[in-house]
Amino acid sequence: MYFDQDKRKDEDLSVPARIQMTSQIVLINQEGIAIASDTMSSWEVGDRIAARQLASKIIEIGNGHRVAVMLNGLSAIDNVHTRTLVREWARQVASPFPTLFDYVEDFEHWLVGALEGIHLSQPRMLKMVIRNEFDNFLRWEFIDRRKGDLVGIEGKGEIGGVGAKDIGVDELDALVDALKAYQSENITSERVPKYPDLNIRKAGRLMKSAGVDPTQIFVNAVSEQLQISIEFEPAAKVRKTLHDFCSNLLTRKTRTDEFAPYAQLNFVGFGTNELMGGLVSIDVRSLYAGRLRGVISERQPADPEYMGASVFPLAQKRAMNFVLDGLDEVTANAVREAVACVLNAGETSGEKSVEEVGALVVEHLRETRQERIGRPVRYRLSGMGLSSLVDFAAALVQMESLRSAATKQTPTVGGPIEVISISRWQEPGVQWRRRPQVNPSSSEP
Repeated sequence: MYFDQDKRKDEDLSVPARIQMTSQIVLINQEGIAIASDTMSSWEVGDRIAARQLASKIIEIGNGHRVAVMLNGLSAIDNVHTRTLVREWARQVASPFPTLFDYVEDFEHWLVGALEGIHLSQPRMLKMVIRNEFDNFLRWEFIDRRKGDLVGIEGKGEIGGVGAKDIGVDELDALVDALKAYQSENITSERVPKYPDLNIRKAGRLMKSAGVDPTQIFVNAVSEQLQISIEFEPAAKVRKTLHDFCSNLLTRKTRTDEFAPYAQLNFVGFGTNELMGGLVSIDVRSLYAGRLRGVISERQPADPEYMGASVFPLAQKRAMNFVLDGLDEVTANAVREAVACVLNAGETSGEKSVEEVGALVVEHLRETRQERIGRPVRYRLSGMGLSSLVDFAAALVQMESLRSAATKQTPTVGGPIEVISISRWQEPGVQWRRRPQVNPSSSEP
């Protein structure tokens, strides 16, 4: 076999299925901030929920700081839990920062500088990014397009059960040609860098210095995802194609970027120079080449002079959206599809296309919801005291938990609700309003 079995066990690069499905809410007005979260942690394995355990998802920074961090998404970066990372960082944060964004930047700088001390492996994380995209390709080829049989590989596209037969040179060449098609469709051709510090040449040097072998990773992905073996040394042209694919992946935007697994850290609170509270999120996808790889959001609300109420539902939020806005996106899209079906049936006519009429319907629904529900709700929130804001935040998360329990799917939101308030004027600035006894170690990665 091309790859070494023992090495393969040590380099299990499949993306860890440790996803904290959750429901969280941030409410802000001039009195302060209320944040609430459920405490259920769930893990996806394939199409099922493998575990549901209780764990706290809110971390306060410490005395003198009016900032807390809410966690969702992947529960770990590499193999280190996000809770551990935030707590280790918080230990060395001394004086409060002028702005909330300063906290985010300090965490980013600390994380990059502390990589070795907290046992994060940049080469491993780099390999995981590549492996994840190879897995995406195989799903695209064998499930979305169901083209696997066209390259001479047995099966009709059920990934993980294509057939336990070896493939030959011709089949591998055809599979790599399919990878080129995937690259054309999913990786942008524009030379706009994904990260300013990386280009094609630097990406090649980075892979070499990190000991990354794209061919090895690809062969492993084919073996594990399709349950087939490659028993020969791939040709030089195949190795070059795989290397070029990875160089483009690391330096250009892809259609799958927004769907890539990430750990989200939501920084909520006040800097010392800020009158109104805010929210800044970090979506951490990886760390390599000495930089955090992910997305840092702008501070919300974006207008520093905005003095009204702000509402930020995070993660699962369908039930909350009905209360806050009168309709959720899923239902709005269902209405749009219903209108399209009516138009397609010829029950109405006009110069506008089906898509245009559907878009107009959704826009009309949005404006109506804002007028009748969205703006009145936020107006009432702006006048609430901090205790009322806390109760409302907890009630919203509880509703989402009840909706999750009432659906056919396995519940992914639940457990006791934890709530924190953050005030610019009260002492202490950060106060636990509801702090259920959950065992943080119960959701270890």
